[in-house]
Amino acid sequence: LLFSKPSGRMTGLTDELDHLDQLDLFDDAQWSEAPQSWPATLARLFVDLGPHDAATDFVLNAPMASSPQALIYQALCELPLNEFDLQALLYPAGSHLLTTEQLQKLLARTGPASKLRVLDVGAGDGCITQNICALGCRLVASETSMGMAMRLRMGGYEVWCEDIAVTANERVKSGESFSLVSVLNVLDRCASP
Repeated sequence: LLFSKPSGRMTGLTDELDHLDQLDLFDDAQWSEAPQSWPATLARLFVDLGPHDAATDFVLNAPMASSPQALIYQALCELPLNEFDLQALLYPAGSHLLTTEQLQKLLARTGPASKLRVLDVGAGDGCITQNICALGCRLVASETSMGMAMRLRMGGYEVWCEDIAVTANERVKSGESFSLVSVLNVLDRCASP
């Protein structure tokens, strides 16, 4: 895939992105403790994950998709096709929601990660899935996009290509259980997660 700095209408956006380093977008001090509005029982569970350098670096340094690629994607989105299937075909994997180190810090209270069975709902391109598996967790990925499910299977993951919101009761009745459910790739992408 080709990446280049956009021109024409996109130049204004690029100029804005060039100034991101001057903005205080990632003030990690505000997230070093639980918000005071949280109930005490919930506040005790808060885990300070520290700064998120991967996300900051991505926002400040991410390559822009080439104009032809962006135009193809935009045109194909007008067709009755699954947007996530198109992303699986046109865009490289990449997610900066949670690093392996942050996940390890979050799971430190659970005991050995190798004992965890994890369901990664809406696993997408597998970036979070990969971070979870790096800790030794046993994982099942669920994904409604056939394109993303294929990408996950090619990565060696067990994949349920289904809408888990629809099949959850059936899965529970058949004896499936998980000690952790990850929905990191669903919360910001679905109207009703």
